[in-house]
Amino acid sequence: MGQADLKKYYSVEEYFKLEEISDLRHEYFKGELFELEGSTLNHNRIIGNIANSLIAFISKERVGYFY
Repeated sequence: MGQADLKKYYSVEEYFKLEEISDLRHEYFKGELFELEGSTLNHNRIIGNIANSLIAFISKERVGYFY
C-alpha cells in the first residue's frame, strides 16, 4: 500500500495571510508552499552587475528591451 498524501494545500487567501506574518518568504504553486532562500549581499551585487552589463550591451547594440 502507498503512503497517505500528508501535504497541506493552501488557498491563495491563506497564502497571503501567512506571508504577512511569516519571517520567511514562500513561493505558492498549485496550493503548495515552497520556502525560498534569502539572498545575500554578494548575490544582489552579482545580479546587479549582470543586469548593468546586459543593459550596457543592449544599449550599444541598439536592441530594444523591456523591464
